[in-house]
Amino acid sequence: MSALGLPQKCSRTSVRSAFWDFILLFGGNVYLQTLSTSVLVIFVLTPLLYGCGNDKTINEQLSTKEELNMFLISYYQTMTRRDWRTYRSYFWDDAIITTVWQKEGENNESVHITTIDEFIAQTHLGPDSQPVFEEKPIDIQITVKNGLAQAWVRYEARFGSEKNMMEWKGTDLFSLLNHDGKWRIVSLTFSSEDSPQ
Repeated sequence: MSALGLPQKCSRTSVRSAFWDFILLFGGNVYLQTLSTSVLVIFVLTPLLYGCGNDKTINEQLSTKEELNMFLISYYQTMTRRDWRTYRSYFWDDAIITTVWQKEGENNESVHITTIDEFIAQTHLGPDSQPVFEEKPIDIQITVKNGLAQAWVRYEARFGSEKNMMEWKGTDLFSLLNHDGKWRIVSLTFSSEDSPQ
């Protein structure tokens, strides 16, 4: 049922019924005498009729968000396994990864932008350089519109060895694009909430 008592599958009868329920709720005939026809159409009939066509759109958005949620969970699992061939398949060609960090030999932090292929080529210097590397999502917030999606993900990470383990939390911001029925990452921007400890 909708907020106005409409069944999920709207019909002319159900709209008429909901309309009269609405009128009676606000004073019956007195209400009808004081409102002009145009006001009724704008403020009563239009929302009722609009709501009927929206069920499919709402369900599609929910379904897409569920699909993207599973996509992102799988993404983190794949990265934690360090399966870089599969990891690459989550991105469109020439997708970029961006963060702020202090590169070895540099005096200050700066913005670093790499393509997905450049990132994978350097994993031996990062994720693959220690026995333990894990990233797990702890909160995922997704918005979807017209084949585009944005996901804010808080994650927790572990990196190092059992004797020297660093742990921290951070935020990933994903921009995703749907093409030919496939969602892929266009860009990933990330930052740490605190310094690794």
